[in-house]
Amino acid sequence: MVFDRRLRRAVISRFSPSLARIPNDKDDLPLIDDRAFQVMYEGLQRLVRAFNHHIIAIFPEHARLYADYETWLCNELRSWAENILFDGRTLQRGLFNPEFLNSVWRRCLSGLEVNLIGKIAPLMTYEMLLRRFFDP
Repeated sequence: MVFDRRLRRAVISRFSPSLARIPNDKDDLPLIDDRAFQVMYEGLQRLVRAFNHHIIAIFPEHARLYADYETWLCNELRSWAENILFDGRTLQRGLFNPEFLNSVWRRCLSGLEVNLIGKIAPLMTYEMLLRRFFDP
């Protein structure tokens, strides 16, 4: 894990130094290896948080870029997703194995396995493209 982070940081710093200055989503620290810059940035973040907390909140807290699409798909968008995955048109095409669709969908709903959105979203996207451009 630490090695992966270091490798990612080294690659970004080497090939795209401007991107390396963008803060990491988890700890708000930039990805670059320059320790002096990281210490300066960390100190600035502490100063901003202290100012917001103790004096007046004039520096807005920025929302994280992460969105939990998998949970959103399995909860709020569940009926929409099931309508696409298990609709008669989808099953009549014969492109997707119905047992596989059921298996992936049940695994997604269980919440025990992460990153299933990468298996479900392409299937849904392909089916929606077929409906949009090829269905009468």
